[in-house]
Formats: sequence, C-alpha cells, structure tokens
Amino acid sequence: MNIGFDNGILVAVIVALGEFFKKVGLNPKVIPILNLVFGVVGGVIYLNPTDLKVGILEGLIMGLTAGGFYSGVKNVGQLTK
Repeated sequence: MNIGFDNGILVAVIVALGEFFKKVGLNPKVIPILNLVFGVVGGVIYLNPTDLKVGILEGLIMGLTAGGFYSGVKNVGQLTK
C-alpha cells in the first residue's frame, strides 16, 4: 500500500461530494457513511482494481479521513438518539 498523491486527491473529491449532498438536503448525520462508501468505491475502482482487500482498506482510510473519524463516529452515534 502506497499512500501518495492520488489518495490526497480522492480524499478531496470525497469531501466535495459529501458537501454537495449536504447542500442538496441529505441528512448531515448520514454523510460519514456516504464518505465511507465513496472511499471504498474509489479505493477498489481507481487505486487498486487488482487487489480487492487493499482497495477496500485504502478506501476505508480515505473515507474516514474525509469525514474526520471522530466527527463521523459522533454523528452516527447520534442517529440512534
């Protein structure tokens, strides 16, 4: 796994997509989950199409980075309240 320039660009794209869906009216508490989905899709399709496990791992890292791990856990936890 080589974390480099592509990962940084994809994190920025994931953040932008999350902000777009927030502005469109999607519940902001769901954005961290959406970030994870976008991250995994980007990791598997763009970064590592030949190695599924590494693609998923890099995607999870990018999704968690894009949403901020702490705020993501906090927002998902508030969904149940």
